[in-house]
Amino acid sequence: MFKSLLVFFTLTQSRRIQGLQPVARRDCLVAAVAGLVVPSRAFSADGEKLFEVNCAVCHAGGGNVVSRDKTLERTDLDRYGYDREAIEQIIIRGLNAMPGFALDEKRRLSPEDILALVDYVEEQADAGWPVSN
Repeated sequence: MFKSLLVFFTLTQSRRIQGLQPVARRDCLVAAVAGLVVPSRAFSADGEKLFEVNCAVCHAGGGNVVSRDKTLERTDLDRYGYDREAIEQIIIRGLNAMPGFALDEKRRLSPEDILALVDYVEEQADAGWPVSN
């Protein structure tokens, strides 16, 4: 029971859970209280597919066709101070020539989709972008 409560508390404090739609948040929290293991992407869209559709045109393979020195490689993300929260905010609001994907009516992404993209970018950056887009 203690483990379930610890997981529940951790999840309720998580930005991932706070960004979910109410139904997904409820389902995730119920799973935690029941002591079930919830995969990190249980309620997120597929980050790789979202990246291919929305990002790969400019960021294929972790690159950047607009600003070649600001790639999605781990060294560049660290150099410019782009942690998870910064990446999330850039996806939401945009930066320079990049559009924001939470504000643009034509390209709007859900909070779950944005978090899936953040997960994907982080995973690929940590792995050296082995997946070709």
